[in-house]
Amino acid sequence: MSVSWDIDYTLEIDFGRLPEKDLQYILQLLYNCSSGCNKDIGCLTDEVIARINVCEYSIREGHNKRLRQLAVSTFNTLKQIVASLGILGTKTPDDLAFIDSFSEKVRTIHTIYTKFMFDDVSPGVSPVSSPVVSSGQASNQVKIPKIMKKVKKVSEPSTSQAEEGGIKFPKIMDKMKKWG
Repeated sequence: MSVSWDIDYTLEIDFGRLPEKDLQYILQLLYNCSSGCNKDIGCLTDEVIARINVCEYSIREGHNKRLRQLAVSTFNTLKQIVASLGILGTKTPDDLAFIDSFSEKVRTIHTIYTKFMFDDVSPGVSPVSSPVVSSGQASNQVKIPKIMKKVKKVSEPSTSQAEEGGIKFPKIMDKMKKWG
């Protein structure tokens, strides 16, 4: 009599329910385990990418500091895994597909992280149209900017005020006074 054990004891972690601090700890734990945990690191990476996409530009804010740290550590961990898998001599088609998958995740995290952290927030599109100007009215409405400054008008002082010193002359007038 033989007993068949067809029960699957695979552990699946629901990363969506865990805070960023726990995810960062789990990432390091999975990285230090056997290479069989690389698939779990891939699932964790998908969760990090999803969280960054949900936060978008608010990832810059202070309350998302843990998510920024998790994104950077996930990026660095994936780069290390890809580098270590690339060093191995014999590669099966499954290994190559796995390397390609992780390389794509590295590029994705890098792209969305730099976009939301360092790019400017794009403004919403507004339906603004250019004003319509007919050719006949355009020449009448366009004003040429004045380049020269306006000359100040200096009033002629009366001789009695000038002698008393009640009116201040511009510097040129002072020079004329000295010559005359």
